[in-house]
Amino acid sequence: MRHFLEKISLLQALVGMIVLSLIAPLPILMGTYILNTYSSKQEAIHEINAKKFNLYSEVFSDSLWNYYPELGQKLLNQLTLEPNLISINVTDSEGKRFVSWESNASYPSSEVVTFEKILEKDGRIIGFFEMHFHKMGIIESVLKDMTLFGSILALQAIFLIIVISFVYTHKVIRPIRRLVDDATQLAEHKLDKPFLWNDHDEIGVLGVALDKTRIKLKELFEKLKGENERLDEKVKQRTNELENASRYKSEFLANMSHEIRTPMNAIVGMSHLISKTALNPTQANYIHKIKDASSILLHIINDILD
Repeated sequence: MRHFLEKISLLQALVGMIVLSLIAPLPILMGTYILNTYSSKQEAIHEINAKKFNLYSEVFSDSLWNYYPELGQKLLNQLTLEPNLISINVTDSEGKRFVSWESNASYPSSEVVTFEKILEKDGRIIGFFEMHFHKMGIIESVLKDMTLFGSILALQAIFLIIVISFVYTHKVIRPIRRLVDDATQLAEHKLDKPFLWNDHDEIGVLGVALDKTRIKLKELFEKLKGENERLDEKVKQRTNELENASRYKSEFLANMSHEIRTPMNAIVGMSHLISKTALNPTQANYIHKIKDASSILLHIINDILD
């Protein structure tokens, strides 16, 4: 059941609930109809048929007393139009047929109501009168009544479904679709257009809360944008500082390369020249050490500066 409800829309669920609410009471209504309405209806029909029987018995009694079968036949022709009439039989005091009629339809004995009467005139028995009526069954009675009341009930149900569906569509379906659209705009970061809601109902309160969320997110994104811009500016500033420091370093190394290498080259060169002159062993040793030390120092300077 839960899996089925998850697959249908809110409007379909509403229509289903309305139809179910109309169908569910039918067993109770049927029981009430059988216990009350059907019994009362059968009693009323029986009383009407009894009155008809008494009235017709008077007419047939006069027709039989005057032995006027044409009058009885005319009345009989009118009685055959009765929808529930099964048969009529009028006989004289000797049991001879005066007028009679019988329907072609056959009914079980439980659905047949019989009226019998001895016809008398001035205290004398002049004949016998018998009528048989069809007693309407429960199903037939229900179907006949439902033809009238069922159509009215169906029209009321259709009207109820239309009215409730109209209200449900405007108060639930469409607002929920608007909420979905607004939530989609939030997900896509489209925060400039306001969400137009009022707090007259529960969904409206939810829409107002969603618009407040939009405002908060917009403020947060603007703040983050400002922070990103400040960070970008600091990065640019730091990059410029590093580029300047690198340039200063390069200029410093260029200057130091000239200022240091020139004297060292002079020392190495002069040591080499002195070593070519006439020197005693002690002087030659000193010059050789100066030359070696200066060469090593020049090599170290070259490695640092290059």
